[in-house]
Amino acid sequence: PPPRNRRESKRMFGRSRSPSFSSRGGGGAGFGVGGSANDWVSFAFVFNLLVGAGALAIPRPFAQAGFLLAGPSMCFMAFMSFVTAMYTCEVLIIKAMLEDF
Repeated sequence: PPPRNRRESKRMFGRSRSPSFSSRGGGGAGFGVGGSANDWVSFAFVFNLLVGAGALAIPRPFAQAGFLLAGPSMCFMAFMSFVTAMYTCEVLIIKAMLEDF
């Protein structure tokens, strides 16, 4: 059952209120001062993004759709991902060029 009052909450969870998040100090999980992540945390986030649930969920829909439908669909999605990445790179290059002026 949920706690009925502050005293019972403190007894159950060890504190009377939720932790405060300030912008002065580092948080947790590898974040330093100012909220920047170190290289290993960044790697973990990118690895999770690429290999996460999306890559693990591909085989079953691929098998259900069959090679004639899933193959071209996969190629189209890969092409669209490539185009999106190129647009993102182009925007970053233009932004860097504009900051130099």
